[in-house]
Amino acid sequence: MVFFNTHTHFSKSPDFEILNIDLSQESTVYHSISLHPSNVSMADVSSLKHDLALNLNDNLLAIGEVGLDKLHKENFEIQINSFREIVLLSEIYKLPLILHCVKAWNELLQINNELKPIQNWIYHGFNKANILDEVLKTKIIISIGENILTNKKLQNKINQIPLNRLLLETDDNTISIEIIYQKVAEIYKIEIEELCEQIKINFSNTFVKWKNG
Repeated sequence: MVFFNTHTHFSKSPDFEILNIDLSQESTVYHSISLHPSNVSMADVSSLKHDLALNLNDNLLAIGEVGLDKLHKENFEIQINSFREIVLLSEIYKLPLILHCVKAWNELLQINNELKPIQNWIYHGFNKANILDEVLKTKIIISIGENILTNKKLQNKINQIPLNRLLLETDDNTISIEIIYQKVAEIYKIEIEELCEQIKINFSNTFVKWKNG
């Protein structure tokens, strides 16, 4: 079985995972370029635009994590302006977005409704059961991480997510991705082999540049 990992900071299985790297870094494995909203600036967006124009390659599968984070209110207006520009870059370069969203779902949804992106959006590290119904009304794909092991509210609602809109990840946790798969398979009451096969399909449909499948 192969356990696909949508978003990780620690590469373990490079053919079947997306490594999060910062704008200044380089990578020879499948990766995404992160402009974390906590300290993003319009200069970073200009640098991203420049780098995408010059260094687009088959290993770059997505842009992210990017998004909005109200825990960092001091630059929230900059976050919104930069995120709008990043969405446009996603569309130009046909790259999915891996989303970071903290206490800013309404603002993120508003931007989604206004810009009507064609590229896939992936809500990474999703753990807010109270907004699940709203997220499911959009086309946003949901990626679940280690929170599923302890978040009872999320455990009680996760099986409302259609299996074809689900991805799994480890984020910045060193936990084995297999443990997350096991828990999710248990909640959905399916064999882990079936879950692995479905996540492989979802991964390849979401990150269309991935080609080991």
